[in-house]
Amino acid sequence: MLINYQSNDKEAANTLQLVREQGGDGELLKFDVSSPAAVSEALNTWSAQHPDEYIEVLINNAGIRKDNLMLWMTEPEWNGVLNTSLNGFFYVTQALLKNMLVKRFGRIVNIVSLSGIKGMPGQDKPYISPPKKQKIFVNQIAVGTCWQYQLGVDSGKEIIMDNLRVQTPGQKYCHFPKRDDYGSAYFAGLLSETKVYDPNKKQPWSWKKIPGHERNEPLDCRNYALAAFKALPKNLDEIDRQIKAASGVRVPAPPSANITPPKRRPAQRSRQKYYDDW
Repeated sequence: MLINYQSNDKEAANTLQLVREQGGDGELLKFDVSSPAAVSEALNTWSAQHPDEYIEVLINNAGIRKDNLMLWMTEPEWNGVLNTSLNGFFYVTQALLKNMLVKRFGRIVNIVSLSGIKGMPGQDKPYISPPKKQKIFVNQIAVGTCWQYQLGVDSGKEIIMDNLRVQTPGQKYCHFPKRDDYGSAYFAGLLSETKVYDPNKKQPWSWKKIPGHERNEPLDCRNYALAAFKALPKNLDEIDRQIKAASGVRVPAPPSANITPPKRRPAQRSRQKYYDDW
């Protein structure tokens, strides 16, 4: 595995260490994807050092973002985002595509936008909005539809931090499993951001990383998991029984449970009506 990065040597080394802890291995490849000369030099050097190998799988996930409205965005900010997120994809993919075609095997995965993962920042954004039906395109051909949720991630962080302050078991009290992956590093990441006020910004309240807490993945993952829980049915006991019943395990419902069986879809109902009811 090759791990590309531009400047943060410490975090790159930490990423490689995480790979090794999971039983894998790799090496670091430092270059700027937005520079065609740097891309060519780094990849050509690696190929010369490994003449019998080629890169089979490429994941284009390099990207930066400048949180600013277009009205106040400067040209260098705009060009910086495009050079890394768009031109970087082109330079690296073009350099590696030839060997994939010659070897008749290769995979390219493109992660397009941080906004698609991070959600929409801003205190005025609701945590969960009603889903919108979107078409799924593959090679410019519509192959189906899916439901897309827009998350107000800042509102979610507010909820999470309020819940973490609850110290008495009961409503909003947070439970964590006793596992090795829920150690000090996890909770440092969970508490990696704080809410700050800047009167010079249009949205003065925002979430910023606390110095020394560079990894915030636990907070992001808990944010998405909580959003999924709020968007989907909340009767987890009934969901568990349905999963076990589907596998042939009979699990009787508790005597005190008041469970409404799911409504079956009538055979004559149109697909559009089915989507609307869902």
